[in-house]
Amino acid sequence: MKKQSISKDFLILSILSTIVVAVWIAIDVFLALNKSEIPSVLKKQTEPLNPKIETSVLDELEKQNYHDWSEYQTPTIIQAEETPQATEEAESKNL
Repeated sequence: MKKQSISKDFLILSILSTIVVAVWIAIDVFLALNKSEIPSVLKKQTEPLNPKIETSVLDELEKQNYHDWSEYQTPTIIQAEETPQATEEAESKNL
């Protein structure tokens, strides 16, 4: 009679274990199928752009003050004066 009790407890334990494993697998499959592979930053970058041109932005750009480059003078290049010693060395090397 004791053998029947052990086999009955073993049967209940095995059924509960099977149910737990089945639920565990089901949860893992559900989470794997719902997992997003694309990061949110990339999702935002791949959203379609609005093809309408906002003329208000273009009007603001036209109103901005730009520098008039004609007001600026080009810098003059000042050449360094050659010293007599440097001139003599250059002439001796040329000979």
